[in-house]
Amino acid sequence: MSITFPKTWSTSETINASDVRSNLDAMQKKQAKLSASDFSTGQWIDTHHIMQGRYEPTPNISVNVSGVFGGKNNGSFLDNLSYCSRWITDRAGASGSSKPRAYIPHTNITFDILRPCTLFFQWSMIHQSLLDGDGTDGMTEIKPAMNSKFISSGVVRHQVHEQAPAGLAYNVFVNGTSMTNGFVLDDISSQVRGYSIGLVAESTAGMCQNVSWSVSLECFYM
Repeated sequence: MSITFPKTWSTSETINASDVRSNLDAMQKKQAKLSASDFSTGQWIDTHHIMQGRYEPTPNISVNVSGVFGGKNNGSFLDNLSYCSRWITDRAGASGSSKPRAYIPHTNITFDILRPCTLFFQWSMIHQSLLDGDGTDGMTEIKPAMNSKFISSGVVRHQVHEQAPAGLAYNVFVNGTSMTNGFVLDDISSQVRGYSIGLVAESTAGMCQNVSWSVSLECFYM
């Protein structure tokens, strides 16, 4: 037999927490005492309607019927340094969206979006930017790239400043080390094969290295 809810609401009636709690309790009690009459006698689902989740080791993601989840990290035993100095990200005459960006290794994830979804991507990264002695104050910008090598104007740019000249007497761990972190929350309205999201860098500093980082991806199908 069907669930009998203790409370039903009429138009413009105030919703009270106690009434909602009573209805939720009724659902839980019914779920614990299902009988044969609560099930359809005809076949209402086939096995092909259920997709078994799978793990893809190369991008380190889990693909499920409810969405895609995964992440990457570097540090400790996974000590892979990457660099984002002006030598590899700055080119004379380039400006705006045509300026080359350096994709930071192990921070990009490529996956298939099978239907409309809400996408949540977040990261945390530790940088070291030593003074390069060129007479200018260099700076590095870390930005998320969403399925494009070009960066949207609405994306927040996270800045890493070069070590201060007055701090040369100190170790780079004292005044040349900084952390950036951020997230992207976006709705994708349609299917996209090979969608890519990750971090890129653009720099005017001569020596900037990324020491350790972690990124995570949650893609919920709506």
